[in-house]
Amino acid sequence: MRYSFIVRTGSASYFSFRSFFCCVSVAALLVAGFSVAWAVNEDGAATWPLARGNYWIYEGDIKWVEENGSTHKNEVRSKKMTWRSEVVDVFETREGTLWLLRGFPTDLAWYTSGDKPQDRLLLRSGTDYYQIAGEKAAELFQKIRSKPEVLRQAGDDAPGQVEAALLLPMPLAEGKRFGAGTTLGELFSSRYCYVVESVTPFAEKSVRNCPRLVDPKCYSITSSTNPDHSVLSFVPGLGITHYAYSHHGTTMEVDVVLVEFGQKP
Repeated sequence: MRYSFIVRTGSASYFSFRSFFCCVSVAALLVAGFSVAWAVNEDGAATWPLARGNYWIYEGDIKWVEENGSTHKNEVRSKKMTWRSEVVDVFETREGTLWLLRGFPTDLAWYTSGDKPQDRLLLRSGTDYYQIAGEKAAELFQKIRSKPEVLRQAGDDAPGQVEAALLLPMPLAEGKRFGAGTTLGELFSSRYCYVVESVTPFAEKSVRNCPRLVDPKCYSITSSTNPDHSVLSFVPGLGITHYAYSHHGTTMEVDVVLVEFGQKP
């Protein structure tokens, strides 16, 4: 079973689209962000309504390669996909807010028949969100819940050694780039990093039960590498509204859009 962990701290957030990661350790992340975590008065729900029980339903097309059990040859398969993402649990710590989320549109990259929504751990500290990939995210959620200080531990087996990938840089703005490498070529290239390519008006009527948005804008974030490219659209106050992924070699294509949002009564 696949798991991932997301952290929010400081003033920027990064996201893994299954193509490129910008990673730091959780311990270093929290040391850097702790001083501002409680000075920020931002309403987290205004950015991403992650209350327990909230859910997002996506629909679209997916195409992948899978071995035919009879011929033992690889075949390209496709299907109409319905995918549900849901906030399972929430926990407040001094370092921020921790969420256990089941399902995420990016889980569909490298989908195979029968795959189910996986669990994912999220943490908000300050104004930022980070994602951490790992098989023990759900176990880590319970460990932090029972003993929050383990987030700052830096031993070899401590959560502080888990790598965190920046998810979304808040506030988003057209032209904003993040997750770039360290060479001059990488810093000024639009490849191997995330770029907010466009900001467009968002049609609230396109999503069932869409909450009332103060300023409905859709931020389209792209990532391009030699092997693949992806697009993720984010609407503040609602969440991820579109995810597309395409591999340039072995067939793997995903294109899903948000069709319904639900809130716990």
